[in-house]
Amino acid sequence: MSVVFDLNRTSMWVTNNEGCGRLNYDVKDNNAVFNDAKSTNEEDSFAPQDKISYFDIKGIDVTNCNFSDFCKVAKFAKTSFSAFDYDESLLNSYKNIFEENENSNFFQYFDEERLSCANRGDMHLYYAVQKIAQVAQNMMRIYQDGFEGNLTDNGYFIKDVFTDLSCTGFYGNYRLADCCYRFGQDSYELVVEFDRDSTKEKPVVNVSIGTSLSDKMLPGRYVVDINSVDLKNATPLELFAYYAYMDSLKNDKWYQSYNQNQTFTELFLSGAFEIESLSEFTDKQVNLLEVTQKAKEILLDKLDSEKGEDINLGEIGKSYSRDLLKKWLMTYDEIIFSLGEDESQI
Repeated sequence: MSVVFDLNRTSMWVTNNEGCGRLNYDVKDNNAVFNDAKSTNEEDSFAPQDKISYFDIKGIDVTNCNFSDFCKVAKFAKTSFSAFDYDESLLNSYKNIFEENENSNFFQYFDEERLSCANRGDMHLYYAVQKIAQVAQNMMRIYQDGFEGNLTDNGYFIKDVFTDLSCTGFYGNYRLADCCYRFGQDSYELVVEFDRDSTKEKPVVNVSIGTSLSDKMLPGRYVVDINSVDLKNATPLELFAYYAYMDSLKNDKWYQSYNQNQTFTELFLSGAFEIESLSEFTDKQVNLLEVTQKAKEILLDKLDSEKGEDINLGEIGKSYSRDLLKKWLMTYDEIIFSLGEDESQI
């Protein structure tokens, strides 16, 4: 199996009361380390000789400066508070992208760079770039608003000056799927996100589950290594996660849309999975080829037996147009051909 249940898994994203998201971890040794109780601002841990004074970077606008000046500002932020402990070698790797004396908007650049990482599921690089974007946002605010009153005589910020300035962007849309399905007598909300261990070459997602009786998700997450999913011997949960990822590859703007995991939904609504409980969704082993062949048979029978334009799929689904169901059949045929004629994965 490609799925592991992790009771302690924490979402990449959290949202405050104002709806603004922040990353829910710190980076140590190139790994995301989660600690909800951790304060944004830590005690200053840099020796005085290593620190850069605010007076050395005053007047540098991170939205209109050269790369060298931005590095000075970033160094100032890093030596002010260890909450901005970005990877200096990563920042330096971007040097050749910018002309030596050309001014650029570094907040815009690194904000777009981090989003690009998230869009392709490279969360290792995402949380490293996010630290640099966080620096740029905070220093942009400091340049615009002015915080001289929070300086010591030698130009160092006092503790907590960055409070409430560490949010960058909105993360509510970063769900590969957010769907509701009925298993037996109960309905469940299923949410798929890129996992913190995901990379472009090795996509990893996690699935969280909530009940219709509560607005809270159940404890724990199912972590799915997409490349390891065996489509002919997988749980419905694995297939749900797999197609949430695969469908996103067909939509460059998946994070801007409400992703209903279309492929899995088309299979599920046929009734071919025969899932009667949450435990069957998470544990039952199925062969996708056999499920899809059965789904095709069910739809063909419905299309033949009902003469109207709207076809009722029974207790599992509502009525759907004949034209829509024919499109589902095309999806089924693609799956069957890929698994039946070509032993490779879809």
